[in-house]
Amino acid sequence: MSAALRDVPRKPSTLSWTESVPAHWRVGNIRRFAQMKTGHTPSRSVPEYWETTTVPWFTLADVWQLRDGRQMYVKETRAKISELGLTNSAAELLPAGTVILSRTASVGFTGIMRVAMATSQDYWNWICGPDLLPEYLVFLFRAMRSEFDALMIGSTHQTIYQPTAAAIRIPLPPLDEQRAIADFLDDQTSRTDTLIDKQTQLITTLRERRGRAREALAVNVGSGDRLKWRLAEIDERAGSRSGDLPLMSVSIDWGVRRRDEITSDDYRADDLGVYKVCARGDIVVNRMRAFQGALGVAPEDGLVSPDYAVLRPRSTALDCDWMVEVMRTRAFIGEMVLRIRGIGGIDSGAVRTPRINVTDLFDIRVAPTPVAVQVSDLEVLRAQTVRIDALIEKAERHIALAKERRVALITAAVTGQIDVRTAGRMAQGVA
Repeated sequence: MSAALRDVPRKPSTLSWTESVPAHWRVGNIRRFAQMKTGHTPSRSVPEYWETTTVPWFTLADVWQLRDGRQMYVKETRAKISELGLTNSAAELLPAGTVILSRTASVGFTGIMRVAMATSQDYWNWICGPDLLPEYLVFLFRAMRSEFDALMIGSTHQTIYQPTAAAIRIPLPPLDEQRAIADFLDDQTSRTDTLIDKQTQLITTLRERRGRAREALAVNVGSGDRLKWRLAEIDERAGSRSGDLPLMSVSIDWGVRRRDEITSDDYRADDLGVYKVCARGDIVVNRMRAFQGALGVAPEDGLVSPDYAVLRPRSTALDCDWMVEVMRTRAFIGEMVLRIRGIGGIDSGAVRTPRINVTDLFDIRVAPTPVAVQVSDLEVLRAQTVRIDALIEKAERHIALAKERRVALITAAVTGQIDVRTAGRMAQGVA
């Protein structure tokens, strides 16, 4: 072991529930039951390692296959390495049936190799011995997600270091019981996933219905005056006012909200001086995602990113809430798409980020109805969307609850809290 690894502080790796498993189960260090392997990246400076590639190489680019916890087996990889690269590096060709566990940027995602493959150093890999079923180990790792989070170390790039991973203790039922647990969980989680899929599809349908309700306002797009005669851009920088105002953000689904209601991420206080000030009732537009619906009306005075545009009506003849709904119609979005520009030059090879400039946005024509009609149209629209939003919220609660119960069921099964061989009817109420 290197000196660097010897100096890595170890976090407790004995899971709190491993000592309360059934009496006939064993509990022990994972290396008693599986051989631990790491991955590696062959040198990028040797072209031959990356030419005529035939060896599947599982990297972080492939971890998306494991994120939702549904896929048990993996066999496709985005990248491959050559036999020469495999021979002349620390990478190993691991056998089919090896359990992979992500340990760096995306920690705790797990699956089983369907075919022999190598991995990058972003994974710990476990070749199960005769007493450990790979499918059981995958479900066990899925029950350990919160423990894996606690085992991460590092100030900049967090990871699970080798001494910590090697010290993990696991509960181990007899092999036939492991198979019963794996089969039971495969069936029950599939049922839960089907329910989640149905609720997800319902949300998609409801959002489409909400969008169709808004489309009645599309008749106002494409005629009348350009927006520059209706709206003015406000570019007041925060300066010394930064400490008095909350930071606002734009949600595609719910418009402008306080940032602390959306995310717990911190922001640098010394950056706030360059932020823009928005007043309650102003229209705030995320110029890079406006064509996706990232805009809304500020519910209170606040600060917004310099990348946002703050717009204010030039007269009381325009209701901002009505204007935002018009700007979210397909007709208006189509006008924005025609005017999107990119940041970064093609010749330089830089990625071009789509953006709608305010001058181009103001070029779009809109014919507002009288303000009393705007308010009336909004009342009708809100009466329709309130019901739809309530149904969406209910479906989202169902999904969150199903995911919680899914984790609870997996944990209960792999720790012996339920006897899966007789728990079929009980599990129907848990999953």
